[in-house]
Amino acid sequence: MKKKLLSLFLTVIMLFSALPVLADSQMPTLNAVFNDENITLGTISAEVSALDATDGVAFTIGYYSGGAMVCCRSVTLNNGTQTITLDTPDIVKEGDFAKIIAYNPSTLEPYTITNGNPVIFCNQTKVATYSGMNERYYTLDSALGSLTVEKYTETNAMGKPVTRRRIIVSDNGTPFRLKDMTEGEYSFEYAETPRMRLEYTESDGLRVYYYSAGSAKQRWLLEEYNTGYAIRLSGGNYLAIKDGAVCMQDDKYEWALTFAGETPTTLMTSLDGFGLLTQKQQQRVMEICTSIGADAMPYAPNNDSFLDDCEAVFSRLYNGNYTPEEEKAQILSAVSTRVVGELAESGFYYSLPAFPGGDATITQSAPIKTTHVMWDLVEENGVIYSASEEHPYTGAPINCYLINVTYKTEDTTQTVKLYCVDPSFANVQTAINALGKFPYAYRQHIKNMYVYLSTTTSTYNCGGEELFVRLKGTATEQAMIKSFAHELGHSNDYMANGDVNNRSSHWNQGTKWQLAVEDDIATISNYGNSNSDEGFAEFARLYWLCYGNRDLEIGIKQLFPNRFASFQRMLTKIGCTGEILY
Repeated sequence: MKKKLLSLFLTVIMLFSALPVLADSQMPTLNAVFNDENITLGTISAEVSALDATDGVAFTIGYYSGGAMVCCRSVTLNNGTQTITLDTPDIVKEGDFAKIIAYNPSTLEPYTITNGNPVIFCNQTKVATYSGMNERYYTLDSALGSLTVEKYTETNAMGKPVTRRRIIVSDNGTPFRLKDMTEGEYSFEYAETPRMRLEYTESDGLRVYYYSAGSAKQRWLLEEYNTGYAIRLSGGNYLAIKDGAVCMQDDKYEWALTFAGETPTTLMTSLDGFGLLTQKQQQRVMEICTSIGADAMPYAPNNDSFLDDCEAVFSRLYNGNYTPEEEKAQILSAVSTRVVGELAESGFYYSLPAFPGGDATITQSAPIKTTHVMWDLVEENGVIYSASEEHPYTGAPINCYLINVTYKTEDTTQTVKLYCVDPSFANVQTAINALGKFPYAYRQHIKNMYVYLSTTTSTYNCGGEELFVRLKGTATEQAMIKSFAHELGHSNDYMANGDVNNRSSHWNQGTKWQLAVEDDIATISNYGNSNSDEGFAEFARLYWLCYGNRDLEIGIKQLFPNRFASFQRMLTKIGCTGEILY
């Protein structure tokens, strides 16, 4: 497309005295929408005015593409007129637009009667009705300059150029997405690259780097200070500017969080389809999309977050031409059918710490020759085969080995009979060790364990009292612990009410668990969607995978509050009262 240099002038005249109440026609926002006849490159200029505004009026001119803010400039006025200029990006697209927003610099609330930010898109006015401070874009500004992300290229150890990002001080601040990490802490997400956060380390200083769940170096506290905020690293010092550079210091330093734009999640609240949701559904959609877990748990089959995937849908809806009913259906589909954390071995990347009470002392007997029925193994002329069409399963006992394994803690003793074909098979000892990593109450029902090499399948299975490990190869202890967390979920699901053979008594069949799944809306994994039994076991695995990681622990409670409460009740019933997580 041919480049055209064109200045677009937006003139906004606003008269304020403290906080005026404005009619809809006086919305202090002016927008320009680009169409295919007027796609421009160049400078956008806006003249803004304020008269005797006691608290000051902050004005932001922003350039939007795909429903998200790309770049912006801001000024704050108490009295007078000023021109703001903003360079457009190198590439502009049909439907891109510019807008000016006026807001209170202290409360960050827009000066509108709807407390929303009107966005004109293709001649339609859409207002973000989300009223929270977090999940919006802000620049971090001070009297000595603003924080700006600067890209640079350096050669890595392999001799290849790589892009790095450092923080400098300039007049043009880089927008960051403010995310509430709870307990008074926030993170600042780099607007240009999701899942990169502002962080500070002693070795690398202040920079933006990939999100690390549970990392204190990416969490900041906002403390009201003068007319703005002091920004302090969790457990550390205050962010400041000294001698033209960013630094950390003992004393408070005043920053302004200048509103720079809405996110796809906040803009989604302006859709008519969102308005069609019930109040309960609206609440859950926003709880899910503003939770820590939506960012902390990766979305399979890639390493994007669940939130990234949902917001791709929200942006498409915002920029598209859908009926309200279609918008409603797709909003619900985005947060319900997309899995929060696919728990396949390749899809969950966090290592596991020691579990509470998982410190059993293990003793085991020497392997004892015996015969026993092994689920899908058959023996023909002294040779053991995995059951197949060529070697049909007969259900007859086969020659194998028995290892008596005792798990002992200060207060408990549990003996498990482990049956195997080859005692030297690495998975045998790995399974013995992995089971002992769980609290006694969570593993207490297991009486028999079967561990053997399979030529036809790689599966873990569990009933109430029997645990099967049938793998084509070997597994690490961490991988087996993750799988046992799921399988032991089955054991406790079936045994919590004391009758493994009565399906109606299983925990996942209870009315409270069924309603919890419905009310939570969010989904854990595709496998968990297959049936209620697997849904319960997948939640059990997620519960233990989250242990010991602050963000994940908070995230699972925010994403699945009802299932979390029901699962906690089950733990209490089976005797896990001393080891309940969180």
